[in-house]
Amino acid sequence: MVVSHQKQFVEEFGTFLGHEHSDACFYIYGSVHRGDHTPTSDVDGGIILDSGVVTDKKKLYAIARGLALCLTNHRVELQLNVLDRQTAIDGRFLSYDSDFTDYIKVRENKKTVVLFREAILVRIFEELITAPVF
Repeated sequence: MVVSHQKQFVEEFGTFLGHEHSDACFYIYGSVHRGDHTPTSDVDGGIILDSGVVTDKKKLYAIARGLALCLTNHRVELQLNVLDRQTAIDGRFLSYDSDFTDYIKVRENKKTVVLFREAILVRIFEELITAPVF
């Protein structure tokens, strides 16, 4: 069985974090998580740091260096969110309310275009709930 470069990246980066930063949580969602990705699919995921809202910059730089090395080894497109544990717990950036929907609106030719529809967002949130934790 051939393992995709996306899956190889996920495995390598997950292993790196597990060995070097075991207090950080790496998760994926989207097509790579579902297993229906193509060779050109990006990896959607995130890192949750076990910290309060103040992030240790040295730790973040060390994780970024490990991420860069893994991306050098496995050339994949990546959409990655970084959160701290306190923000993830209190949900200040995870709520689906008018603050969130207003944020994702884009002005184009004097018309407001909503980038995401509610059904797509619900599917993404459902995938996040079932996403594997590395």
